[in-house]
Amino acid sequence: MNKFMHWMTAALVAAALSISACQPAMSGGHAGGDMGGMEMGGGPNEGKVAATVGGIEIVDPWARAAAMEGGNSAIYMVLKNTSGTADKLVAASGEVAAAIEIHETKMDNGVMQMQPVEGGLEVPANGSVELKPGGYHVMLIGLTKVLKAGETVTVKLTFESGASVDLTVPVMEPK
Repeated sequence: MNKFMHWMTAALVAAALSISACQPAMSGGHAGGDMGGMEMGGGPNEGKVAATVGGIEIVDPWARAAAMEGGNSAIYMVLKNTSGTADKLVAASGEVAAAIEIHETKMDNGVMQMQPVEGGLEVPANGSVELKPGGYHVMLIGLTKVLKAGETVTVKLTFESGASVDLTVPVMEPK
């Protein structure tokens, strides 16, 4: 193959891996929400509080395993607000990726699209928000290393209230 064909093949593989980082895991036997038969996954401990920052509990965080350095992945969790005041997840940072953004995946005319969440992700007073495949997630863009199941990554989450936390997140294969 000539250089152009090698470049095109590499570009197609990178695009496919990038898209797959935010897609729900395919699984039979479970009809979940409006995703029709796609299991949404779950953290390694199913209900364990991994960290608390201000009035926000971070429950069951996990990062999707990724086999390619330079590719993309995502981190999922539940943010539970135990206070009477709403807060927003406004930023995420870390050395695991060149860029880390708060994203959402939406269906638009039958096409799944991913986009950054403008202004932060609100965690309602005495409520919660779930970051899961096919929905909200912390997007890891341009991984600085391969993410292998069983390892951990660290990210810093920052909230509108000014509170922040360094969160150690287990890497897992999707369910």
